[in-house]
Amino acid sequence: MNELASAIHTLIETHERFLIATRPQAQRNVIFAREALRFALATRGAKAIALPELSPSHTSEWAGILPPKTPASIPAKIIISLPKNKTKEVQYKEHDDTTTFVITPKEKMDAKDITVREELPEVDVAFFFFPYEDSFRNEVIKHVSLPSKEKMVFLLENEKTMAEKIYTISESTTFRPEEEIVWATLLYCSLVLETDNFRIKTNADSFHLAEQLVKRGANTDALAALEEQKEGDGGRNLSYAQILGRALARTQVDEATHSSWTFLTQKDFQKSGIQSDKKEVAVKDVLEYIERIVPRVETSFLLWEGNPHVSCIIKSKNNAFISRCAATDSFSCARTVCRGEDFSSFTHAELKIRELLKETKYDTIM
Repeated sequence: MNELASAIHTLIETHERFLIATRPQAQRNVIFAREALRFALATRGAKAIALPELSPSHTSEWAGILPPKTPASIPAKIIISLPKNKTKEVQYKEHDDTTTFVITPKEKMDAKDITVREELPEVDVAFFFFPYEDSFRNEVIKHVSLPSKEKMVFLLENEKTMAEKIYTISESTTFRPEEEIVWATLLYCSLVLETDNFRIKTNADSFHLAEQLVKRGANTDALAALEEQKEGDGGRNLSYAQILGRALARTQVDEATHSSWTFLTQKDFQKSGIQSDKKEVAVKDVLEYIERIVPRVETSFLLWEGNPHVSCIIKSKNNAFISRCAATDSFSCARTVCRGEDFSSFTHAELKIRELLKETKYDTIM
């Protein structure tokens, strides 16, 4: 165990209240890894807030993979305020199902003098599946009071899979046999998804992890059963195959900038049967596929029509270009991925991107 992993273990072992936050449109491998961490924390007796919470549709769709019972969260505190100059005494009486507060006033007190409000729940440690600078952190602080930055852990995309990271963090948890199966299955599904069934991001560590998870009871058929459902969330089903085919037909390569360009219209999604709530994950999967199969390209662009604006997702190995995108108001970036929204048209988005491309130097790709 390295120094960082040891420090995270110490945070987990010495605290009881946690936040685990992913982006709203996180891919399934990230969500399953998040839920594995939340489940491990709950098994230790800790409580965790997961943001955003799983939608009812996802809870139903992933019932064969998720824990049978949602782990306990951290409720908000209720603050009752009274005017001090009017309050003589406050008592409480306990009944079978209720607790009654009895206020004895010094002088006449009206109901309007009493205020009741919720206070944001506090956490001791926060796990983020996105960078500190990500705009979604501004949404998170509306729901929870964050700890100091020293107690924030950022789990970011790199050469290690999310499953490997969460396994390292939580493998020492003592599970009952039925609990270990749930935890191992979540991580196994995350691993299979991120490695595209062990076709990408694979090395000795990822294969060793798969072996360990199977030994610890992972249900290797759980994900296959999910993929067979008619409506997946961008998985390998007929809708995905159709939108991928349309995307490949609309992909062009710009050799001068070592980039590929893909354009998808509203009709492309409609004719492929991609529902609006599945569109986000579908475009990410399509872009990752294009990035893998198009040769001699270091930046891939996928632009798609929404309602009513055009959005863009970019994946690039060119750090200078990513930095230029991040420096503008048009894009939000994290590591090798940028996202832009609210473009009025494909032309508007392309012109904005090409302005940034002009300012970026490109090396010869062999």
